[in-house]
Amino acid sequence: MLLFDHVSYSYPARHTPAVCDVSLALEPGCRIALLGANGSGKSTLARLANALLLPDEGCVVADGLSTTSQQTIRELRKLVGLVLQDPDNQIISSSVLDDVAFGPENLGLDRAEIARRCKEALALVGLTGYESRDPNMLSGGEKQRLVIAGILAMEPRYLVLDEPTSMLDVTGRNEVRAAIDALHDKGHGILHITHDLEEALEADLVVVLKQGRVVFSGTAEELMRDVKALADYGIGLTPLLQLQSLLSQPRTFAIRAKSEADLKMNEPSPGAQSALGDADELLPAGASTVPMADEPLPETGEILALENVSFTYTQAGLTQHQALADVSMTVRPGSYLLVLGHTGSGKSTLLRIGAGLLKPDGGKATLIRRADPTNIMAGAIPIEDNINRAVSEAVGIVIKPGVVGLVFQQPETQLFAQTVAEDICFGPRNLGMLSDARQRDTVARESLAAVGLDYQEFAERSPFTLSGG
Repeated sequence: MLLFDHVSYSYPARHTPAVCDVSLALEPGCRIALLGANGSGKSTLARLANALLLPDEGCVVADGLSTTSQQTIRELRKLVGLVLQDPDNQIISSSVLDDVAFGPENLGLDRAEIARRCKEALALVGLTGYESRDPNMLSGGEKQRLVIAGILAMEPRYLVLDEPTSMLDVTGRNEVRAAIDALHDKGHGILHITHDLEEALEADLVVVLKQGRVVFSGTAEELMRDVKALADYGIGLTPLLQLQSLLSQPRTFAIRAKSEADLKMNEPSPGAQSALGDADELLPAGASTVPMADEPLPETGEILALENVSFTYTQAGLTQHQALADVSMTVRPGSYLLVLGHTGSGKSTLLRIGAGLLKPDGGKATLIRRADPTNIMAGAIPIEDNINRAVSEAVGIVIKPGVVGLVFQQPETQLFAQTVAEDICFGPRNLGMLSDARQRDTVARESLAAVGLDYQEFAERSPFTLSGG
């Protein structure tokens, strides 16, 4: 049994505990889903499971082995496998196969057993054929599956998964969920941290954390019956579950009509029209609808233009795989462009080229100051002949890092300072801005407010103690 017995933990310089008096028991063959809003303590509990963190109060014990005992910590970590949110924190080798084999090798297994485990683990997460690839060249979702494969290859008795499907596309999620199902069927105990209520439906027990405390313990069906409680816990229903919840509630409908003419069966009710709303209401704040082709660009501003861009990843001079081939698009100020594609389709590569972090093998990426606004269609659209004519008359600037803002998949790769307030001002200060302390304080306050974080609570915290969200 993996047992959390009245466990509490507080991060340094934090006023309230991240986990407070949590008791939880995970038996082999049992599957527990752990839910809660960002900052509720889920990831902290995951780290407490195999001694990455040690409790301030209470104890964590796996099959009689305590996380606080240095004599048995190696044996305990054989029992409890942990998959973190950020896969880069768990990738250590230069090839996919070596990375999966790293754990079994450190267990002292023979080559035949290591090869068997690696083959089975890679197949379970859909990475067969990737054995010679460089992990650093994988997409975010592929990296996550690689980490899961490395943990699976060690065949732990208990598996703690900290949102393992959060970075995967539908196919990838299904593959990982199938792998989790297979491990559950084999008798592994699984603690699955997730924001997805549909994933929680597969669990034997659902536990919800709020501000570090257990506020619910029961079945997913019981949890879904209380929509108000879900909102209070910071858990949202998926559209499918919203519909299921509505249909499961008993309702009484009364229809009164003076004549058949009053029953307009083919017209939506005012309520239905209100529910549908206008298309503009479905867009994020600040987004624009798809523009008409003849809508002119603003008088000022630059166009981000990628023209016939191609990119191939290489290792030691050898071709690995082509990520992009002859991709063209433009993005104007004020437009909202959504890039879709399955894991490994080239989305992250495209963004890195657009931000100047990668140089394309073919084509070009530039910021263009338009010469004639009437010759360029607005919005995020392919570069076609009429745009090419305008581009040829405009001034193109090769994109350098720092000119175009870019947010990575893993936030830890963009955190640099000791406190949240200092980290917000890190970039501007490196550009020679915000030399005055009062300016930095104002910028930190406004920036935190813009993303819904309270200045008093977060400004002096270490960025590395925050939850993933």
